[in-house]
Amino acid sequence: MRIEEELIGQNEKVNEQAFRRIDSKLKPVTEAIKMIPEYHGVMFMDKLDDERAVVIRDNDTLEVLPLP
Repeated sequence: MRIEEELIGQNEKVNEQAFRRIDSKLKPVTEAIKMIPEYHGVMFMDKLDDERAVVIRDNDTLEVLPLP
């Protein structure tokens, strides 16, 4: 999943508010959190550079993918 940074920084009553934390200042849920199909099965990930990530999938394969 790709999650907007604004959501990660919020820590006040995180479990109580869940998706209700998204308000008019942030993007709608459909834009703030997106499923990225190319990253399905990724267990570990690290940023390689400004455009790519190195990932290890659940089947132990190592790949380089473009950052979403």
